[in-house]
Amino acid sequence: MLAAGGYFPRGAVEQLQVWGQRNNIPVIAQHTGADSASVIFDAIQAAKARNVDVLIADTAGRLQNKSHLMEELKKIVPCHEKAGRRSAT
Repeated sequence: MLAAGGYFPRGAVEQLQVWGQRNNIPVIAQHTGADSASVIFDAIQAAKARNVDVLIADTAGRLQNKSHLMEELKKIVPCHEKAGRRSAT
């Protein structure tokens, strides 16, 4: 399963969805610019409900000089903990 949790330019979520469809992989996404932690939380819940073993969370599009975007990533860890999952870093 793929999760579109990145800070994407316009059209990037749709591109991830196309790649998911081409490879028969479900994609969890919200609107462009949605809170990454929210998308990842939804994806974790969907993966658990579907007994999916691997969830790839795309958090691309963040640069170290964009501190507010980097701070969003910190909110993802509690999503994993709340779902009882561990993160591979």
